[in-house]
Amino acid sequence: MSIIDELRLATRNGNDEQVQQLIAKGADIHERDALGWTALHRATANGHIAVMTTLIEAGADINSEEDIGRTPIYCASQNGLLPAVNLLIENRADVNRPRKNGRSPLYAAAANGYIFVAEALLNAGPLWTCHPALAAHRCTPPVKRVTWP
Repeated sequence: MSIIDELRLATRNGNDEQVQQLIAKGADIHERDALGWTALHRATANGHIAVMTTLIEAGADINSEEDIGRTPIYCASQNGLLPAVNLLIENRADVNRPRKNGRSPLYAAAANGYIFVAEALLNAGPLWTCHPALAAHRCTPPVKRVTWP
């Protein structure tokens, strides 16, 4: 098994110790699989906070997009992984970056009923009701902070 295959398996399974060892041996944390997923995408989608932290500290691109435009924060939002969303927000992930189809992490959280994830995204910073590039034409200003009962 190649070092990148070992890294893919370790990030998917949440084996932080092995991830650290593989990084020390020179594993490329930016390497993409056939779908464009990086090690951070895999760790995030599976909610492995320790592995995510290791990868972020090693310089993983927190806003990298896979083939259809999902970023790690989109994956976490779509899966309702609040601790992962919070970690990515703390490390300045772009909460506004939409997928290629225009859907944002907020959309992913709300569409799947993850209200606490949606709350975290809303409270993270300015969010627009459409892509910021269109703001001058037909977007509303950033939404206000929210809390749930």
